Amino acid sequence: MNNIYFICFFVGLFGVSYESCFYQIFQSDSCTASNGVTIPVGADLRIPEKCLDCSCSAGSPGQAAMGCCVYGVHAGIMIPPKGCKIITEADGCTPKIVVEGDESKLCAHK
Repeated sequence: MNNIYFICFFVGLFGVSYESCFYQIFQSDSCTASNGVTIPVGADLRIPEKCLDCSCSAGSPGQAAMGCCVYGVHAGIMIPPKGCKIITEADGCTPKIVVEGDESKLCAHK
């Protein structure tokens, strides 16, 4: 039962966020990200202008598989605590939870 309280505490503290991921198979020994960058098998790539984290892994012989997940404010629905709102940091991806009436103050949680 204590685990439920712990989970509810953190959901209330940070809001709710859902992650969105997609996968693609390539008929080669590497992956090509949406920005045109080739990723070798075993490598990761962050595409900050799209708020994406991607990784390339080996698939069947002669194939590679790339998985990308959206991160930050673009990852899905985020619900801030009452009296707070979500703004983004300068990178356009990282969420920052602030007081509704004063964006210079971080939201205090109880």
